[in-house]
Amino acid sequence: TPSKRMRIMTAGLSASASGSFLVARSRLTGTQASALVAANQPVIQKLPSLPQPDWSLLTTPSHEYMTRDQMSTRIDELTKSLSRSKDFIDAQNYVIEGSQAQLIVQGMSLVRMKDSLWAKDTQKKSDKTKLFVDGKGQHLTSKEIRDAVRKGEEDKAVKLAEKLNRKEDREELKKKREEFDAWWTGIKEKHKEAVQKWQDQCKELTMQGLPKNRHPKKPKLMKK
Repeated sequence: TPSKRMRIMTAGLSASASGSFLVARSRLTGTQASALVAANQPVIQKLPSLPQPDWSLLTTPSHEYMTRDQMSTRIDELTKSLSRSKDFIDAQNYVIEGSQAQLIVQGMSLVRMKDSLWAKDTQKKSDKTKLFVDGKGQHLTSKEIRDAVRKGEEDKAVKLAEKLNRKEDREELKKKREEFDAWWTGIKEKHKEAVQKWQDQCKELTMQGLPKNRHPKKPKLMKK
């Protein structure tokens, strides 16, 4: 089954030195990504040189009269060509299977690269103030240090203000949603009461002998 083949392939990759990181849970490193790109260059496989079937047998008239020896010879030729056709088809299947295996490995490689890039792009930035720019030593009383500390404090204040604004927006949205839900619940209750009155009225008109085509229309619920 396909799932069994996937398990076999995964076990084979995990046991190999060059493909184990494709099924590992750790993040893909730059060195592994470079090696992965180099190893995943497409391999174009060609069919081996095989004896071709005698395709002319397909166009040879078979309705003509044949002697016993001629019939035997034709059967041998057809059998031989059919055997060669089978070898040709088997070789094609092996090439197709290899190409599909390449696609699977390349797809797994792309997924691993995408996950690594996504993790890098979405990783949480540090909110610590960076004082020593470029890793160079500086006096803690220098203007650059004071400016870096001031900028760090300003950035923290901006982030805090943005966080509070987002919180207020969420609370406002929640409040509006609750008000709308309460209003919509009231609309549905009124519609339910109107439908009940309509049913009672139709029942009474039916008892009076009034045909249904002359009954009042059913109340409709407005769209949400």
